[in-house]
Amino acid sequence: MSERVVVRVVSAGQVDAAERLAITALGWISSDINRIGGFIDRTGIRADKIRQAAASRDFLLGVLEHVMSDEEWLLMPFCAVSKASPRDVCEARDILASPYRIKHGGPENLIPKILPRRGFS
Repeated sequence: MSERVVVRVVSAGQVDAAERLAITALGWISSDINRIGGFIDRTGIRADKIRQAAASRDFLLGVLEHVMSDEEWLLMPFCAVSKASPRDVCEARDILASPYRIKHGGPENLIPKILPRRGFS
């Protein structure tokens, strides 16, 4: 039996918004020594590699997954500061996690997407 892959159709704006929310989350995590320490401990990334890694959609996906991993200490405080809802964070995570096509008002162009890995090293 073959595995079925579901490809989402999203706008370029939705992808940009998902990435911006993840970058906002990374900035929020980085603003507190305990939060950034927990992020580094959990992901194993070296602190000097975070800026470079932030250009990767897979890394940004990992940032959102990290925020979603603790509702009380991470998700709800981030939502309060960013004015995003938990649903917004979940939707952004889903957009970055799944293969997608970007609809450009005409024919859809398939954007190559590698499914995320769990490690960040």
